[in-house]
Amino acid sequence: MHKLYVITHARILEAVVWDDKPVYVHDDGKKFHLITATVATISRLNGEVKAHQKMVMCI
Repeated sequence: MHKLYVITHARILEAVVWDDKPVYVHDDGKKFHLITATVATISRLNGEVKAHQKMVMCI
């Protein structure tokens, strides 16, 4: 589960932003931009599609 990375200043929560994009924290503590995770997911899914297409073409 991903959570928005926030910091506290004088009892006010502020979202951390880097390059005008919000920063998220994964359960293991690693910080990332949502775009990074999205690109990784799209790349993985594209690989699955290509593998499936090769399998179907062989049948």
